[in-house]
Amino acid sequence: MKYKLEIAYDGTNYAGWQNQPNSISVQQVVEEKLSYLYANKKISVRGAGRTDAGVHALGMTASFSPPDTPLISPDKLMKAMNSILPDSIYIKNVQTADQEFDARFSAVGKAYTYVICRSTAPGPFLCNWCYHSKRSLNTDKLRKATEFLVGEHDFSSFTVALSKTQKNPIRKIYRIEVKEFGNFMCVTFIGKSFLYKMIRSLMGTLINVAEGKTEPRKVREILESKDRSKAHVTAPANGLFLVEVFYDEKALEKFKLTNLPFLNNF
Repeated sequence: MKYKLEIAYDGTNYAGWQNQPNSISVQQVVEEKLSYLYANKKISVRGAGRTDAGVHALGMTASFSPPDTPLISPDKLMKAMNSILPDSIYIKNVQTADQEFDARFSAVGKAYTYVICRSTAPGPFLCNWCYHSKRSLNTDKLRKATEFLVGEHDFSSFTVALSKTQKNPIRKIYRIEVKEFGNFMCVTFIGKSFLYKMIRSLMGTLINVAEGKTEPRKVREILESKDRSKAHVTAPANGLFLVEVFYDEKALEKFKLTNLPFLNNF
């Protein structure tokens, strides 16, 4: 038996999800608290993927195999974890899963949302959860630019350190949705998987399009060039949220962003 965790976190003060040698990660904190509850037995959790330093999550999925003792039910584990975790990390759900379940490889897709604040500054309470654009944004141009990115492509132009990671640059984006909530614009990417800093790289160019610095058709040229130097700078991490990891095709197909990520209730 495995336990499947759904985790939300504010990534502002963490070096990302995955354990790092000299920095505090979300995974490290979760593992330490689980180990404490399981009588200091070493617990290792497997996440659905990585998030960069400063990136947030509403629905990171992680799994682990609990020891035989002490026996802690899913409900009690969720309550116990939330009583000892820092406020920046919250366990939304705990449930049992088959032994074959793998938080990463069992996933059929993910949804990431990038939040842009326009017109007015986000202020001291929201500044860590969005990117502030000081220019007027053309939503129609941004939507037009996203059309060139949907589908299966070589995204070498929109990733970082590809030669070091040696990842296959071909990825498939199922759809990109642009929604407006007052002074905020949300760009949501739904796909099978994404390259290192791929969404932030895409957003760096898409923000330039929305601000009128780049024409939408230029995005296709950048994509087809397969050259990172042709794209714009990587967008800051604070605007990005891992919204959901999907383990069911129907859930992926039905997914719609209905609110700003940081206004979701738990």
